[in-house]
Amino acid sequence: MNLAEFLRQNTTQNWARRIIKTPASYRLASWFFQYNRGQNNQSTREMTAMAMDQTARALIRKEPVAWTTAFFPSEILHALDIIPFAPEVAAGAAAAVDIAPIFLQEAAAEEVPEESCSFHRCAVGGSRVDLFPDPDILVASSHLCDGAPHLFRYLAREIGQPFWGLDVPSRSGEEAEKYLASQLRDITTRLEKLAGRKISSQKWRETLISANRTRENMLGVKRMRQRVPSLLRGEEALSFVYLQFLGYGHPRSEKISRLLYQELKDRWEKQKNKTSSVSQIRIIWLHLRPYYNTELFRLLEGELGGRIVFEEMNNIYWDPLDPDYPYRSLARKILSHPGVGPIERRLQGIEQMVEDFQADAVIHFSHWGCRQSMGALPYIRQRLREQDIPFLALDGDCIDPGSFPAGQIRTRVESFMEILSDAVI
Repeated sequence: MNLAEFLRQNTTQNWARRIIKTPASYRLASWFFQYNRGQNNQSTREMTAMAMDQTARALIRKEPVAWTTAFFPSEILHALDIIPFAPEVAAGAAAAVDIAPIFLQEAAAEEVPEESCSFHRCAVGGSRVDLFPDPDILVASSHLCDGAPHLFRYLAREIGQPFWGLDVPSRSGEEAEKYLASQLRDITTRLEKLAGRKISSQKWRETLISANRTRENMLGVKRMRQRVPSLLRGEEALSFVYLQFLGYGHPRSEKISRLLYQELKDRWEKQKNKTSSVSQIRIIWLHLRPYYNTELFRLLEGELGGRIVFEEMNNIYWDPLDPDYPYRSLARKILSHPGVGPIERRLQGIEQMVEDFQADAVIHFSHWGCRQSMGALPYIRQRLREQDIPFLALDGDCIDPGSFPAGQIRTRVESFMEILSDAVI
């Protein structure tokens, strides 16, 4: 019996739950993900170890634990040594080891509507079977995903812990920055009380400088990925979304991003003088990916000769943070996201990625529960049609394998790539 089978069969058993919810189990899982799932790059292994170590620390509970949504500024939490845990990220991990269906069943028993996002339904289920680290506070941001604050309000009531949400304006500007910076200051004050210490100016400086260094490293990664042929498979690159969600401000993220940059530089040095007869169809990937095992990427980036050269979720869209003005800097970072405000901002961002990466096409993975992303599809399709850029929208689900029409997706991807091959070659 492998690890996934053990988890599927025993997750809801009290004895198994006590074993799984221990720091030692996450150290074992860290080894499993690093060495048993084809993670050959040191940067990927280091990132996996970081994620598992954070969860193990949350279970030990020597420091306060904050449940957080994907887009809440992690820099604040790292500046206070508060351990972040994202139930949405945990939902992706549950899908990867094939226990997400169990969590979804638990959510259904709680009468969570099936029409809601499976990330959120899986988070409810994981909480219900008591497999997540216990939180001291729940914090959420409303930008990009207005369902996340509603999820956290519900979970906070169920768990009996305080909730604090960031109300992000839909438009940027001076007044919006002041409004958001004021909220960030208020929530930091509350988190300081939880941690029993204040963030000194020196700690702010260390944290934001570390975040800026990670940003610079990832910009270097972005530049290396613009090379032809592509140096990194999209399936692997999409894992680094973890740094976007929970990593900025943590010194290990700085190390991981530096490792990734160096790995790509080494790959380029090895292949830059070699001639290759392999023609790659260069693709920009929009939104997230299915986290359970599918043949999609093996098909797209293997059999059909495509390569995802960059991903919307890995884009660096913000300016360097100013350590002297942390709240205004973080407010500006949040408000500068292309998904905040008019759809024109996202469209311009997509066009820029196509230009920067000499892309031949764009694929959007349309996660069923993500209204804000799917609602933009008609506008994306129209804009790319005007630019003569081939576009494919794949309907599926990031967490629920039962909502992934594998046969239909294979047929659509094969047809799309055949058309592209005729046009590119």
